[in-house]
Amino acid sequence: MDQPERLCVVPEWLSREGRKRGTYAVDPYYRDAWDDLADLLGTERAVADQLHRVAPMVLKPDAVAVRGGARLLTAVRAAGFVPVAWRKLRFDRHISRELWRYQLNVATRERIELMDMIMPIGESLYILLRDTTESEIPATARLSDMKGPTRPEDREAYHLRRIAGAAQASALTYIHVADEPADI
Repeated sequence: MDQPERLCVVPEWLSREGRKRGTYAVDPYYRDAWDDLADLLGTERAVADQLHRVAPMVLKPDAVAVRGGARLLTAVRAAGFVPVAWRKLRFDRHISRELWRYQLNVATRERIELMDMIMPIGESLYILLRDTTESEIPATARLSDMKGPTRPEDREAYHLRRIAGAAQASALTYIHVADEPADI
């Protein structure tokens, strides 16, 4: 108990958004993850190097249902991403709320209820991708740009959400990705 408490500071290279950095700095889950990474990798520079090169992607149950996984993996590989780890998982309402904790404040009750029906309906696949390109842009930001918008009518042929499959409603988004390194 004599050890001083480590202050959690979210560096600018983790997030471009000051408000997000302030929120994450006091979030207990974020602080635990940051401490684990710092203990594992040793220095902030080592953490930065690792987080700059990786991006998680979740194939949601709707992507699995339309058998969009192979198309998505082909597209991300063509963009220089290589899968390095994966795990099947099944969402429940608690996992969904934690994943979208900071976005649900603007969601309608109907949207949340729809998500509660879609997410646990089948298995999802978590894939950790490593970016093999030499880019100043973090892997998370590159992948986030590729995912495309929520609204189906705004998706272009090169967007991952369009590649996964045709969607008739904005609730069918097929994938979830971290927008920037802080979101990992």
